[in-house]
Amino acid sequence: MSASTKSSSDDQILMAIGNFGRWQFLMFFVAGITLLPGTFPVLSMTFLNVKVNHWCGKPEALSSMSTAEWRKTIDNDTGCDGQAKISGQIKWEMVHHLQNNTSTDTVSEERVGDDLSVGSIECSGFDFDRSTFDSTLSTEWNIICDDAYQLSFSQSVYFGGMMIGVFVAGILSDKFGRKRVLITSVLGFSVAGVLSSFSTSYGIFLLCRFFVAAGSSGILIIIMAYLLEMVGGKWTTILGMGVQFFWVLGWLILGVLAYFIRDWRQLTFVTSISGLLVIILHWVMPESPRWLLSIGRSDEAEQIIRRIARTNTIELSEDWSLQPQIKSKDEGQFEEKSITELFKYPQLRAKTLILLVNWFSNSATYYALTLNSAALYGNIFVNFLVNGFMEIPAYSISIALLLMSGRRVPYALCILMGGVSLLGVICIPSSYERATQVVAISGKFFITISFGVIYLYSSEMFPTVLRTSGIGACSLICRFGGISAAWIALLSHYHPYLPTTIYGILAIFCGLIALFLPETKDEKIPDTIEESEQNPLMSWREAFQGRHVT
Repeated sequence: MSASTKSSSDDQILMAIGNFGRWQFLMFFVAGITLLPGTFPVLSMTFLNVKVNHWCGKPEALSSMSTAEWRKTIDNDTGCDGQAKISGQIKWEMVHHLQNNTSTDTVSEERVGDDLSVGSIECSGFDFDRSTFDSTLSTEWNIICDDAYQLSFSQSVYFGGMMIGVFVAGILSDKFGRKRVLITSVLGFSVAGVLSSFSTSYGIFLLCRFFVAAGSSGILIIIMAYLLEMVGGKWTTILGMGVQFFWVLGWLILGVLAYFIRDWRQLTFVTSISGLLVIILHWVMPESPRWLLSIGRSDEAEQIIRRIARTNTIELSEDWSLQPQIKSKDEGQFEEKSITELFKYPQLRAKTLILLVNWFSNSATYYALTLNSAALYGNIFVNFLVNGFMEIPAYSISIALLLMSGRRVPYALCILMGGVSLLGVICIPSSYERATQVVAISGKFFITISFGVIYLYSSEMFPTVLRTSGIGACSLICRFGGISAAWIALLSHYHPYLPTTIYGILAIFCGLIALFLPETKDEKIPDTIEESEQNPLMSWREAFQGRHVT
């Protein structure tokens, strides 16, 4: 029987523990709580990297002058050229006072009649607008003016760490197990995050953030693989997408924390130390029995399955054991699979390449719209929370669509609609700001759905022996998308709609090629590469006419 015709009833694990029960619910909750701290590092860039208004520092000789009066005097000059131009209304007494209290070359002046027409003062450092934030990366290390690009660079460093982290986490979790690598990842990023809050230089901060990203990035892909290996039927959709609500919860918690903690060091410390607390939860999380089976450790898998069955009030007979075809995968016969296996087999290779391109597009567009949206309109905290709340209906609709229509068509339609919405932005006159905002938000809404769906879709596409390696490879490319988002945004210098056009065209292209992927709804999750090969890509006729001949 081909993989495409197998149902969940053919799965020995699910026959023993059930598609969903008390134990799966407990593991879903444990996995979700574990995911919470993992959302903080990447989203906190919205507050750490925020650009703060700054101006030329007030000379010590004018310490009695109020900040408001000083800013009015220099017309809010940023001082990026090292000097601030003085208003022509300054009286001669002020200039003479400055000349008497500072070096003679600090103040320059030109006379036009009896008035001071032009003057400039050498900046004594910079002052920052601290009405919203007490401290940010910009205020801490004067990352302004010609150095402002370093904020984009820090985002690239972070996504670079994520790129390495997801790749390594995927390989290690397939080799050493889901639980062990998950605990190590949470512990690693938490320690690195705490250390980053005590950074004495920007370089040390970037180094710590790299390791924060490397540790936190693998959490979601491991959790997704773990959950999907333990449920069946509609619960693969509900739990696979439902875990995204913990991402949203982490988003909202961060927004509240950032509102009350306006110092970047304190915010980083609090959000990092929270990761150490969830380690306790993992004492109740066993290793994935499906992974144990895939590497031939059948006896351990049977013991765990029996405990799960008891928790789910399912009675297994004393002589119950795994069927011979899986039992025969003993340690002596098992051959470890390399990530290169993803590209050795024609069907698996084609599916992997399509998924890689789609992950890149989703990531670049999602992070470009997410990390910049909070600062675009009004209060940064309100907008950050609103954008977080928007994800709730997006994921809710995702679950409904996936339950009713499968994975392939809903995913393709959502990313297509996202691309069309983004291209629609360039058709709206610039004077219609509200309409532009609504269409752009619609684009993010559809991209949010497609980004959530592709996590589940990919997890079901790859075989157990390469599942987290496959998702890790996708996430590796995904981080290239995140890195590119910071730099594609700079193309707006040449044309304001150029970045939007790139994202829109790429999304539409990805939606079209995604139609060739096979449907995975109600299909048995493949355990071996052979089973994955038996569920091939669709032909042109099948992809666009909706028929798949099995």
